[in-house]
Amino acid sequence: MEQLIKNNPNCADCEDTEICGVNMQLGIFLCEKCSLVHQKLLKMLIRSVQDIFQEEEISFLSQKGNNKINLNLMKNIMPWTVNLKQNDFPQVREWMAEAKYIHQIFAREAFRQQIVHDLTKSWYYLDEVTREITRIRGPYPRHAIKKLIDEEKFLFKDGFVWHPAFGIKWMLVEKVLEIISPKPNMSDQVLQDAFMRKLNWQSYPYPHLRGYLDIIWKNTQVRKWVVILDRQVSLFSSNMQTSNAEISIKIEDVTDLSLVQFETKISIRIDANETFLFYSVKVDEIIEWYHALSSCRYLIHNLGNDYPSLEVDNTELHICNVKNSEDYVGDKIHEGFLKKQGLKYKTSRNRWFILRTDYVFWYANKNDKNYKNFLKITSSTNVDDKDLIDPKDSKPSFHFKISNSKRNLHMWAESQSEKDLWIEKFTNAINGIKERETENTIYTW
Repeated sequence: MEQLIKNNPNCADCEDTEICGVNMQLGIFLCEKCSLVHQKLLKMLIRSVQDIFQEEEISFLSQKGNNKINLNLMKNIMPWTVNLKQNDFPQVREWMAEAKYIHQIFAREAFRQQIVHDLTKSWYYLDEVTREITRIRGPYPRHAIKKLIDEEKFLFKDGFVWHPAFGIKWMLVEKVLEIISPKPNMSDQVLQDAFMRKLNWQSYPYPHLRGYLDIIWKNTQVRKWVVILDRQVSLFSSNMQTSNAEISIKIEDVTDLSLVQFETKISIRIDANETFLFYSVKVDEIIEWYHALSSCRYLIHNLGNDYPSLEVDNTELHICNVKNSEDYVGDKIHEGFLKKQGLKYKTSRNRWFILRTDYVFWYANKNDKNYKNFLKITSSTNVDDKDLIDPKDSKPSFHFKISNSKRNLHMWAESQSEKDLWIEKFTNAINGIKERETENTIYTW
């Protein structure tokens, strides 16, 4: 055991030099604080290094070790990620344990999935698709290809980009991985260069967050709608007033960005020309904001004038996109007019529907910001495509129904193709939720 501790002199999670515990399921060595997190939060078997270990247990631990697991689970951690050496708060330690071992957000496969998402949004991807289609089928309008991409007609499958209509199949994802996710044991400069190359492949190289936060400013506590966009943080009185910011903080003017303790909460301290404290009751939410701000600051510092402007949908500026916020309703999936049957009165009216990853909202008019009502999408939400035909009229009505445990939503499209498209989008949203629910599993060897 003494030799094993010499081989693993630092805690696997925070690099503390006082090794006290051993995770017998993962075969890693931990400090006292991280041992408690693994035992209570992750429900792992933790033993003291002072225990007497059997020969087979020593053999198991010698085959594992901190370096081996971190090589797998910390391969793609970014320079701005929360660092336990600098932020030794219990809440942050627990967040890191969940992120590393349960969600595995720094592991290679999670990074690969993010690359796939980024590629489908990038102009590089559009250029590649255009070039390949032209080679195989001859000239094809670029705007038509962009439309196919936006409608998710192109699919990633088995490491290939594939489109059934064109019969195209060529390796792209793995080629990108080799360039922007270099092999382990590379120098910091190589890793940074690789990440900078990653930015050139993305049209969304940095987070654009918007949501409500509690803020301490000039000894006053206020709640503001906060938007990170265009090299600055803008504060608005509410999400319905996003035309003129009350306060703007230029990110290049930020001299200090750190996580600090505020009362019993973790908060973000921003020192620019003035000092601000951003905080929330949810640790996950405040860390998501911290990573967004930290990554923006890092990229602005490294890219300078090459830091790109982000094109955003201004009609979405009042919608929260902070995934750990209680106000999060999901990304926009589909929108359009449908007829909807009323809940109280069974008459049908035209409504503008917006389907998001977690909810469907309907509005009286297309440009309204205030919705009439909504339905939460869950893994148990049901889609019924059965048509309702009037006995007096045998023509199809293009009816379909969405239902959960609380209500049924009867809707009518204008055509069969429109109905099929809505059903496809609803089905994809439900399947996406089911996939997310099965993702949270503890990492095992």
